[in-house]
Amino acid sequence: MECASCERLREEIQFLRSDLGLVQEETDLSRLKEVFGLMRSSARLLMALYRAKGRLLLSWQLADLFETSSDSTNVVSVHVSAIRKALGRGSVINSRSQGFRLSKEGLGLVDAALSGTLLGYSPDAEVRAA
Repeated sequence: MECASCERLREEIQFLRSDLGLVQEETDLSRLKEVFGLMRSSARLLMALYRAKGRLLLSWQLADLFETSSDSTNVVSVHVSAIRKALGRGSVINSRSQGFRLSKEGLGLVDAALSGTLLGYSPDAEVRAA
């Protein structure tokens, strides 16, 4: 059995941890936008693919990231195209028109960007490392 103060502190710690998670997500999105020159929506899709760690995400799962009344499959395709343009064609793999996943190359680039070792990237130019 815990004292009332301990319980209150535990709840406060849990809240602050969740709040920090939101701050970290915004920081990560900003970093992806900066390094790869992506729009926020494309960076959100890239972050979802990154969190899947190379596993397939179905198109409808990715479409849920966007609140749109238009054809969500087209919206996902537009953002995947932007990510491929920014990271390189082989960075995102299409799995039999069911969904998408990041390649090892793509995972490595996002890892480097989020860790701060990749300052800027263009698939047509040399990488600027920290």
